[in-house]
Amino acid sequence: MKKPEGQNVTTFAGQRTSRDCQEIGGPLVNAEAIGSHYNVTGRYILKLAAQGRIPCVRLGKKCVRFRPADVALAIEGKADLDPRIES
Repeated sequence: MKKPEGQNVTTFAGQRTSRDCQEIGGPLVNAEAIGSHYNVTGRYILKLAAQGRIPCVRLGKKCVRFRPADVALAIEGKADLDPRIES
């Protein structure tokens, strides 16, 4: 199967994403993909998101996705998770 021109495909924990996703803030992946990257369960990742300790994108009541770059920043302690807090 041929890839469309300009649609270089990369992977994060086995999930395929296009270059277009990376240009708008990075690919969105599920909790299991983030968990496998950090060697924890997807359920633990969802728990951290519910506590507000890592950022997530809610696409619906039960659909939660994550941007790996944002999660990495949060884990390193460099992310501002609450936009209401000013430095």
